Amino acid sequence: MIGTGIAALLMGAALAGPLGLERPSLDRVDLLSEDPGTWIHYEAPTFGTYSTRPGIRFVTQVKPVWNTRWEGVTLGTSLSSQSLVYEAPLLPDKGITWSAGLQSILLFPRGATAGVAWRWKFLRVGAGVSAVSAATWSRPGGLAQWTVLPTLGVGVGPSRE
Repeated sequence: MIGTGIAALLMGAALAGPLGLERPSLDRVDLLSEDPGTWIHYEAPTFGTYSTRPGIRFVTQVKPVWNTRWEGVTLGTSLSSQSLVYEAPLLPDKGITWSAGLQSILLFPRGATAGVAWRWKFLRVGAGVSAVSAATWSRPGGLAQWTVLPTLGVGVGPSRE
């Protein structure tokens, strides 16, 4: 799993220029990631029984989110998933935004996400839906099997005020 994550980060670095990350700036770090949103559903309930696996999977889903040169477009890079998301104001005076994006694993497109988020100073709290296939580079036929889950995300980053 760690080797897979390192390969994903290296592939992300190779794409940094085309994705507008010549001088990356950190938007936030999602401590609880909405992409793919499976940790809270599958791992968290087992934390009391099996603390090692949910702990390791928690670390792999923590996601630095980077601004790109395109307004509102961010690139998320965790060890377990990568995402390209567009986020725009919904109720700007309240700090509420909407978002939609694509998810991948080792840059293999495997799903989509959509939701709303609230930002206040350094905190971002999001809720939405994630649709993820079971496909990978070694199992592209997994596109026939999909999981749709509600998501919750919590991120921290530089203040927007």
